[in-house]
Amino acid sequence: MYSMKALVVYYSRDGHTKEVAEKIAKNCDADIEFLVENEVDRDGIAGWLRAGYDGFKKNKSTIGNRKYECSQYDRIYIGSPVWAGNIAPAIRTFLEEENLRGKEIKLFGTMDGAGAKKMFDDMKTYLKESKIMGEMMILSKKVKSSDEEINRFTRM
Repeated sequence: MYSMKALVVYYSRDGHTKEVAEKIAKNCDADIEFLVENEVDRDGIAGWLRAGYDGFKKNKSTIGNRKYECSQYDRIYIGSPVWAGNIAPAIRTFLEEENLRGKEIKLFGTMDGAGAKKMFDDMKTYLKESKIMGEMMILSKKVKSSDEEINRFTRM
């Protein structure tokens, strides 16, 4: 029997997207890859302000060495927080640099306010030759109680 091999790739500053990514990986028995930004300090209020600015400007960042090769996976879950209505810079860099042509992709994110549609639309501009299989946005304050929604998302 064929078993789909899955990878969860995400970036998280405050831990909300990380928690969702870990739940997805557990549900799918997937490998998980946290994108580490090189030479960027996102801690504290200054880091929060820098994150918002970088999101607003659609900046990219340099990401560290990764453990997994996307070419080895059938389905890839990609998760980002919404920063000023946009993708986090590490995810933007990943989407621009990674060849995801023909891959099944599921998009997810976390947010405090608004911007889900705009962020997903932006992500999709990098994924024109991929098969988008679904998207899920969870409010940061509801991450702890999101198990049912994540279960539905991973089953579709």
